[in-house]
Amino acid sequence: MSYHSPEHDHAYNTSRKGGALTNLIGGIAIATGAATAGILGVDYAQRTSHRIDEAEVRVASNIDRLNQLELQVTIDDLAEAADLVTPSTVRVQGEFEYFGQKATVTGSGTIIIDDLGRRFILTNAHVTEDSEIRVNEFGDPVYDITLYNGDDFKKPISFKAAPVILSNGQRAHFNFQGDGTKIQDIALIEIPVDIRLPAEARGVRMHNLVTHPLHQGDPVIAVGTPFRNRDSVTHGIISHGARHGDIEPGNIFLQTDAPINPGNSGGGLFSIRKVREKDGKVELVVELVGMNTYGYRGGDGVSGSIRSDILKAACEQWGVPVMSPEERLAFDQLWKAVEEARKSILSQESAKEKSPVKV
Repeated sequence: MSYHSPEHDHAYNTSRKGGALTNLIGGIAIATGAATAGILGVDYAQRTSHRIDEAEVRVASNIDRLNQLELQVTIDDLAEAADLVTPSTVRVQGEFEYFGQKATVTGSGTIIIDDLGRRFILTNAHVTEDSEIRVNEFGDPVYDITLYNGDDFKKPISFKAAPVILSNGQRAHFNFQGDGTKIQDIALIEIPVDIRLPAEARGVRMHNLVTHPLHQGDPVIAVGTPFRNRDSVTHGIISHGARHGDIEPGNIFLQTDAPINPGNSGGGLFSIRKVREKDGKVELVVELVGMNTYGYRGGDGVSGSIRSDILKAACEQWGVPVMSPEERLAFDQLWKAVEEARKSILSQESAKEKSPVKV
């Protein structure tokens, strides 16, 4: 028979409680340490994740900056741009009587291909007006066309081409808008079907102002045959995107500081941009954005080119499809706004003329 005193039981119980308390305190310490470590771990993970995010943003920003730099047009791109469009630039020549003598009219033209695959030369009407060469017993009108990029890039290709004749018997020559008094200085010449052009003379792409609006400062090149000089290329920027006035009220012009001289008339003004293709390669896109039409005698860096949407609308009216549906809609809206603006200006001028004048 064993005997346990109450004191022993008390001491024993106290000892067990103390052990439990020690275990509890140790457990709390361990738990606290684990919690602290967990908090520190979460904080470290968050800071690490934040740093990774910042690094990714910096990398993405640098990549975007590199992409922008890679897509910027530089002076080195001008030579390639010229190579793409000069093979589709031609010299247009006609004749006219001047004091009983035959004189030569020289201008420029650009080969375009319509949506049906037909080949035309787009030029100014003032180049072809009253300057046709009469041939054969019927006196049919033609023009001398010279393409300076022959098979060997030295020997020019020359042929005669007739103006496009519409179903009403009229030429595709001097287009009209509105009331028929707004002259547009545009003409079309058709390339004969038996003329085989070099592969490089595949026609130019015409710029879509709806999908790619122009801005002041955008780079351009002007191509033509000023003073009969072959394949002359000048470069500049868009100075203004919509000039119109008394020179040719039916036109909307691009103003550029690219030098344009006599003989450039009818030649192309080309926009230059770079795009990244799906395979990641960067392509240079050179498109006809205007037709070089006028410059100022004694002026410097102020030239005018008929805008591509006006050119396209004229071609469409002549049965030469080159315009997308959204371009047609945009042009119709543009022309309506232009006509309303002109009517408002004329109304204001008329009101001024009728108002009493103090003497």
